[in-house]
Formats: sequence, C-alpha cells, structure tokens
Amino acid sequence: MTNHAEINTGTHPEIPFVPCKILCVDDEPSVLSALKRLLRTTTYEVFIEGSGQGALTLMQEHRIDLVISDMRMPGMSGVEYLSEVAALYPDTIRILLTGYSDMESTIAAVNHGKIHHYIQKPWNNQEVLITIEQALEHKLLADENIRLSQEVEKQNDELIHVNLQLESRVQQRTLQIRETMRALEEQNTINKENNRDVLKVFYNLLSMNENLGGIHAMKIGELCTLIGMRLGYGKHELQQLKLAGLLHELGLLCMDSSLSKTPFFALGVAQKKLYRTHPLHAYAAMAPVARLSLAASIILHQYEQINGCGTPDKLQGEQIPEGSRILMIARDYMALTQAKLMPIRLARQCALDYVNHRTGSHYDEKIVSILPLVLPQFESDSIARNEKKIACSQLKPNMVLSRDVINSKEILLADEGHKLTKESIASLCDFENSDEQILKIYVLEKQH
Repeated sequence: MTNHAEINTGTHPEIPFVPCKILCVDDEPSVLSALKRLLRTTTYEVFIEGSGQGALTLMQEHRIDLVISDMRMPGMSGVEYLSEVAALYPDTIRILLTGYSDMESTIAAVNHGKIHHYIQKPWNNQEVLITIEQALEHKLLADENIRLSQEVEKQNDELIHVNLQLESRVQQRTLQIRETMRALEEQNTINKENNRDVLKVFYNLLSMNENLGGIHAMKIGELCTLIGMRLGYGKHELQQLKLAGLLHELGLLCMDSSLSKTPFFALGVAQKKLYRTHPLHAYAAMAPVARLSLAASIILHQYEQINGCGTPDKLQGEQIPEGSRILMIARDYMALTQAKLMPIRLARQCALDYVNHRTGSHYDEKIVSILPLVLPQFESDSIARNEKKIACSQLKPNMVLSRDVINSKEILLADEGHKLTKESIASLCDFENSDEQILKIYVLEKQH
C-alpha cells in the first residue's frame, strides 16, 4: 500500500522527504502499544500520549499532521481535547477512537471537535491504515492548494513588478526589437491594417525566445486557419484565429523559462497547473487592444475542456468559444508531433489517435472530424496555382506576397498579403544579404 509519505515525495521530488507525524492519545497503554505496532510498518513518525493535556503540550513542540484520540479519558475528554486541537491547529486531521456506541458523545465530537473520521474499537487494522492514508492524502491536497495559491500570488506580484519595470526592460531590449520595428516601418509605408503590425511585434518578441514562437507557432496558426475555412469562417474571423495560433504562448514570456523548455507531461503537478495560467497573462496584454480582443478570448480559453474540467472558467461544450476549441486541437496535434507535449515525437496517425481518444472529454467532436481532412493540405509544401516562388532579385513593386516571409532566426519580415514597395523590396534584399541565406518568397502570380 502506498503511504502518504511516498505520495509527498513523488509530487515534489525537489522537496526533502519529511515523514508525516501522527499523535495517538489514549489513557490505556495497551491501546497505544497496539496503534504504535500497527503504524510501525509505515514511514510515519508516531508519537503517543496518555492524556489530552499532555498531547496539547507535545503539539506545542511538534507540528502534528494527524491525531487519533480516544473518546473516554480521565481529566480532559476526547471531545474536549479535539475541540482544543480544532481551535489551535485547524489544519491537523482529527480522528476519534471510541469503544462505545454513544451517539450523543460522537455528535458532540463532530460538532465541537470537528472530527474528520471516527474508528470504533475493536478496529480492523487494514481499515485503520486506509483511513489514515486517505485522510493524509486529503491534507496533502489541501496543503498543495495553499502552496499553489501562494505561487500564483507570487507570480502575480512578479508580473506587477515586471510591469513597473517595463520601461527599463524595453530600453534593455531596444537593440533587439529595433531590427524588427525597422522592418515593420519599411514594409508598411501605407498602414491599412494596424493589427498586422501588432501581430508582427508580438510574434517577433516570442520568436526571440528559442522555445517559443517561430515555425511551430506559425504552423499552429496555419492549421487553425485551415480548420476555420472548413467551418466557413469569414476573413476577419480567420485573421483572428491565425493570430491566436501564432500568439497562443505569449503569456509564457512572463513565466520561468523552464516551463517552456520542458515537454508538458514531463512537468510536475504544480508546474502543470502554473503552466496553464499563461493564457491569463496573454489576455491581459492583448485584450485592451480592440482589434485583438477576439484572438485574446480564444487564447484565454484554450485550456478549457468539453467536459467542463478545464481552466480558467470550467466552461463546457459550446460555452467554450469555437476558436478556442479549434486552437486546443491544433495546438495539441502540433505539440504531439514536435515532442512539446510528450518527451517523444508522435507520428501523424499516433497523434490523431491521441486526439480521437480524448474526443468528447477534452476536444470537440465536430472539429476533431475536420482535422484529418485538412492535414494533406497542411502538410503539403506545394505551390498553389495562383502563386509562384520568386528570387529576391526578381521582386517588383505592387507584387503581393502569398505567404509570410521569415528569416533564419524565424523573425517575421513581411506578412502574407503585403503589397511590395521599393522600400520593402530593398529591406528584404538587405535581410537576405546580411543573413547569407536565401529567403523563401512566394507572390500571387496574377498581381505582377
């Protein structure tokens, strides 16, 4: 049988092992000896006391996780002792041990001592061990919830601190961002769609982190777009859906880099819970911008589940924005094939099997059915009939890009739909020369 101490070290391998402390209180030495013999086979640290007052004195010196107290004791009764424990040490698990079928005393122990369980004499050893283990597991979960709440509060404090120090941090990163901003200014002499500019800034900030953004995020955006097209989305909805795919990890910029370096299933329980809060940071950054509000909402709810067991709002079924239901499938399919969810890469069919297996609980059945239909187009790198691949030296003003142009560092240089100008052509050629790598440039054939 797995005891509480083993569960404790399994959940937090970085925390030194500390055995749970159990205090047995009874005026009969034979009962105390029997309990101590029973618990000797476990890894718990066991204390015994013959009176309630002595037990309270011992608890001043030791942090006790669980007490087992007899009902009938001379001096301070079990009810009185457990009532004191409930008042002084409310987090300590309280178990009543009674050999009497005295309902009135048991009710008093429940009301005043706020006991969690009671055990009748003579007891069954296996039932006692199971009762103790389950009670301590509940306490572990409660302690874990408190610890996680404190971590979230700490993260919030850190985020506030980051915001206060934002001006200083921006100055430190100016040299990194200046290249991107210069490219944006040169490529957008006539800025008809401001949200494109915002997208590039956010995306390139992500891509400066080697574990975020880049081709992986771009592919998720493309897969979201293909699914949205199958569902009949309009131009604006498709743009917002693609944007959500590109920026779905934006909130991780505010969190410890170890969370983005490690495959999700290799993280600890607390790390997984913390990881799933990153959409809150992205939403806080994006929601104030009206043009990004739909994408921000899609990102916020990407960890909801169809069965209502997700986060942050435990939405279920069609309560979850459809864009979020699309994003979670595209995100997890790509993560499975790129070893970002598990430590190993899954083949296409294995990844589809994983998604299909969780249909109805995690994923939307209708959207899952669309996924294999769009994968052939998604995985194909063939040139469409209305576009052609062209060298940088052959570019001419008024040509329209049919795909995003990125450099070897996965920085977005020009986005799909951009109409080329002399300035933007010169900028792309400069980037190609400085990068010493030929850019992949596709233009709409009918536009030149």
